[in-house]
Amino acid sequence: MAERTIAGKNDAGVDKVMYWHVDDILPKSLFDNFHKEMLNRFNTNIRFDDSHQWMTALRIHTGTVPTDDYINVASILGSKSLPEVMTTIKKCLTEKLNFVTPVAHGAWFQYMSNKQQVDKHMDNPNMNGATFSVFLYMHDTWEDNWGGELCFNSGTVLPKPNRLVIYNRYEEHWVNEIKHTLDDYQRMFLGTSWSTD
Repeated sequence: MAERTIAGKNDAGVDKVMYWHVDDILPKSLFDNFHKEMLNRFNTNIRFDDSHQWMTALRIHTGTVPTDDYINVASILGSKSLPEVMTTIKKCLTEKLNFVTPVAHGAWFQYMSNKQQVDKHMDNPNMNGATFSVFLYMHDTWEDNWGGELCFNSGTVLPKPNRLVIYNRYEEHWVNEIKHTLDDYQRMFLGTSWSTD
């Protein structure tokens, strides 16, 4: 478990938690099943040109999540394992970070291939209360020299398999270029957006 907190408030007057992560959040059998389901949802017909002039991630998004209706989210994303995964994330937010009544607002599968990256940006904090993005990395292997780090102004987090990363949606962040040489390998995660009282 790792945590980095900076005291004070950001420009929006919200307490500023830079980022936090915990490893091996899912039991192995659940991780393996969910990993296969995510790979099955990836559209292998989508390719990026060799010039890499435009780097973007492939995202399969549910839109708005009805309050705690993980069954509906699971049907949209095509995953039988997703309700148990979402319940595990919510339990972590409640027990490890003392979130009060965390509510999921959005969920998506995101995939990135070799040579891709994401520019610096902030997520849209369009919810009431404190708002957070939560990533659960679902690829099964990642080497330290493969790049693809999730970066914040104060540090970086490697995209290790079965690692949960939580950060305030007001935080600037970006993803470094992916540098492995595996043509069909995907850096992938379940992304969710949450609010808490």
